[in-house]
Amino acid sequence: MIRRALALVALVAACRSAPAEHEDHPVEVHCVPEAHKSIEETIALRGRLEPPPGGDLPVAPQVAGRIVSVSVREGQHVESGDEIALVDGAPSRDAARQADAAVAQARAAEANATATLGRVQLLVSKGIAAKQELDDARARADAAKASVSAAAAAADNAHRTLGRVSVRSTFPGIITRIFRGPGALVDGTAATPVVELASEG
Repeated sequence: MIRRALALVALVAACRSAPAEHEDHPVEVHCVPEAHKSIEETIALRGRLEPPPGGDLPVAPQVAGRIVSVSVREGQHVESGDEIALVDGAPSRDAARQADAAVAQARAAEANATATLGRVQLLVSKGIAAKQELDDARARADAAKASVSAAAAAADNAHRTLGRVSVRSTFPGIITRIFRGPGALVDGTAATPVVELASEG
């Protein structure tokens, strides 16, 4: 019994004399005056450049066809008017030629109707032709003139369409995404954009 008591006292004494495992060490602190300094830090990040919400615009061709080439890449800066892509212009060129041919045909028909009107007017003035023939000739001349106007308007539209085969930027910005590459089909609407352009403003 006495031995057990002595062992217990020795154990308690050993525990009290052992150093603590987590002693607090004093830390030396120096105070310095407040000063303004610039910090230069460069961070390299890998990933896709994304525009802020609402700051991007899908750019789509205004003509239907097959994309021949895409002139930009993601992350590239473009100015207003820079070519972004090119759509196959063969169908548009054919349509423009046909429209020009229709204008020439309409003008020839107008010239013929005008000449006929002049002859009928002369015959009526001499009492050889009836007034009804003059009215008919005048109606044909008016119709021929209207046909020329319609054909000319169609030709202008065909040539404007031909000018749209080159897809261009309407404002300066950065290409953030390419939706379609060479060989892809587009329908000439916003449903088939080629790239996404983020405004820098």
